[in-house]
Amino acid sequence: FYTRNRITSIKHALTMLGFRELRKWFSLLMIRDAGANQPLEIMRMSLIRAKMIESIMKQTSMKKLASEGFLIGLLSLADVILDRKMEEVFVDLPLDEDIIHAIYKEESPFTNFLIIVENYEKGNWEEVMMMSHEYDLDFLDVSNHYLEAIDWVNIIESTK
Repeated sequence: FYTRNRITSIKHALTMLGFRELRKWFSLLMIRDAGANQPLEIMRMSLIRAKMIESIMKQTSMKKLASEGFLIGLLSLADVILDRKMEEVFVDLPLDEDIIHAIYKEESPFTNFLIIVENYEKGNWEEVMMMSHEYDLDFLDVSNHYLEAIDWVNIIESTK
């Protein structure tokens, strides 16, 4: 969206964007800076996962939690990006337990969304179709979310 007034403080940003959106953008900036020594493709993959999970969740009954899905996708490669064990990455971060469980692929309301995206990346189409149907999505929906996520990442990269 566009506004005439530029954001001038954290309080103003919270008012204009809301906590969830601000947290999403802050996480995006942190991951980008933390992964400065890693190949660009790992950063791209993390961003694609984030946007794809968020988009898929927006099409389900969990749409109000889509920003949590974005965070899960963004952090799902944090161990690779930071070159640390996953347990070390999250030890001091005040993340919701459901988010951590999803990243570890343990039981959580979010876990299947990350697994759908990982299966899509690996070309496990039958798994993607089977799991997507649980959320009344078809394969074409998931494919479109993937392509939209790639477009989104390309736009972000072009504005650097």
